[in-house]
Amino acid sequence: MAAGQYDITMDRGVYYEVTFVLKDENEDAIDITGYTFKSQIKRSGNPKVEQEFTTAITNAATGSVRISLTGDKTRKLPAEPLIYDLVAKDSTDILRKYVEGKVALRETTTDTSGL
Repeated sequence: MAAGQYDITMDRGVYYEVTFVLKDENEDAIDITGYTFKSQIKRSGNPKVEQEFTTAITNAATGSVRISLTGDKTRKLPAEPLIYDLVAKDSTDILRKYVEGKVALRETTTDTSGL
């Protein structure tokens, strides 16, 4: 099964999160009990990790997993083409990439440094 494509847009200096519901080729929820997830942002064509998302299973039975970044981390992202993916190791130690896409940054008008 190929990874799903999902491009994301973040506001610089602001907390970001998105929840994915993972489904199989029949559109049935994947039970992700016992899975371990990892998700990173990199510059397109560069192996250096710019930021790593915090991942959390929000409902294993329904295949729900959330990725998030603090405002401090979104503030530090470079204004260059960025990509990310969401990879998991299942309970039988098989690695799969479930989601991939581009990361776009919008500048925040308000100065968030004093908040």
